[in-house]
Amino acid sequence: VTHYLKVGSALDEEAHSRATSIYLVDRVIPMLPERLSNGVCSLRPNEDKLCYSCFIEVDSKGQVRGYDIKETVIHSRFRFSYEEAQQVLDGNDHEIASQIRTAAELAQILLDKRFREGAIDFDSPEPRFRLNEEGKPVEVILKKRLFAHRLIEECMLLANRTVAEHVQHIREKSPKADYPFFYRIHDKPDEKKLLDVLEQLKPLGIYFEEEELSRPSTINHILTKVKDTPLEYIINGLTLRSMAKAVYSPDNLGHFGLGFQHYAHFTSPIRRYPDVIVHRILKAYAKEQKSYDINLLRKEGEHCSDRERVAVDAERDSIKLKQ
Repeated sequence: VTHYLKVGSALDEEAHSRATSIYLVDRVIPMLPERLSNGVCSLRPNEDKLCYSCFIEVDSKGQVRGYDIKETVIHSRFRFSYEEAQQVLDGNDHEIASQIRTAAELAQILLDKRFREGAIDFDSPEPRFRLNEEGKPVEVILKKRLFAHRLIEECMLLANRTVAEHVQHIREKSPKADYPFFYRIHDKPDEKKLLDVLEQLKPLGIYFEEEELSRPSTINHILTKVKDTPLEYIINGLTLRSMAKAVYSPDNLGHFGLGFQHYAHFTSPIRRYPDVIVHRILKAYAKEQKSYDINLLRKEGEHCSDRERVAVDAERDSIKLKQ
């Protein structure tokens, strides 16, 4: 993607001003022109694609044993929908069934490890709509969260975390050198809003001490306790609203919700401009060159975070309208 987005080009300036693709109920407003996002830069089966890849070696306990970040050619053999991949995980036969099941086994190990280390498991259902030819909704259903979704999510989280830790390793090797980076950060929750959640829990006989609230494990405990109760979605929603918003910044505060000390967005440069910035920085550092300075990254962080908020609001409004 970064090959086509030359800094200062019209294409780059337009992608930068959008900063993200927007997913409405009935359409996508892409960050990049469709010829790139759905064609040239898309991993379509049986076509060679030039990519920026993160190879990671993981042991049976989910520990990273080694990694490599390289410019590569990927020749994809199949494209699955999540539903098709799930059918293979559920036992359907396919010529690459064993690879998909191995990936799922790895994803489960990574998922369990994340939760043990304090990640929060928000699993809010999303509505899906069936629209008629005029775009009017005729049915609304709750979208089922499949393990195939988790599989892709865990691979992406691992890659995103690994590239952020990679820059930390570079810094540790050259402590006097200047190596700014573009992080995805998530601060601790708003304590007052969390206290409101505790008030809602008391009728269910669920009590926590105030000092426990700043721990991700407590929030996970709350979500587990309300699962399958009439208040599940209400408490999920209130707890989610108590969370700080994740933003982009060169100042690394860590990611509270994921329980990661170092985290960046690397995996989706087709639909997010921050990933484009991260690719540029990583490629520059691989050649021992300078890239963005910290002040520019602060400005970029504000811009990309602001555009993301606009996109999220548009997506929510689109859902409310159809509902």
